[in-house]
Amino acid sequence: MLKEIKKKIRNYRKAKYQRILFSKKDLILRDKGIQYICNLKTQINYNKKYCRSCEFFYTYLKKKNFISFYKKFNSHLILKEKYNPITLKKKTNKGACLKTYFLFSEFLMKSKEINNIQKLNTILKVNDLLILSFQKYKHINLVNLFKKNFLYERKLIKLYS
Repeated sequence: MLKEIKKKIRNYRKAKYQRILFSKKDLILRDKGIQYICNLKTQINYNKKYCRSCEFFYTYLKKKNFISFYKKFNSHLILKEKYNPITLKKKTNKGACLKTYFLFSEFLMKSKEINNIQKLNTILKVNDLLILSFQKYKHINLVNLFKKNFLYERKLIKLYS
């Protein structure tokens, strides 16, 4: 089941979500994938070992430059591992890790400069990326963060339905 939704998301991301209409079957499949991830039992051992992208974003992602990273994510649908702190041009072609996207989504949730429709659009893209990157045995300790993102997504969807 999770393989099916990952395949669909890959195809949507290749088209950059332009002119894509989700069918009811696709939405149900995505919901089942989210439920599967949320129902996993989390492990408590949060390892404090950070990768290069985590270190960079924990250091340089601030309230004042969040909008620049927001624009980069929405145009490219991915964040890179490291950027130049002053010009914010990418230094590497390697993608950022999952913890980085959780940090990015926390800033997104708190941002007052972005309206709720834009937040919904971005959080859906981030959550699709998180589903796509999720590996059961590698990311089992991040399930609580997944739940937080998915709950925020539900809250925004209920706001407009």
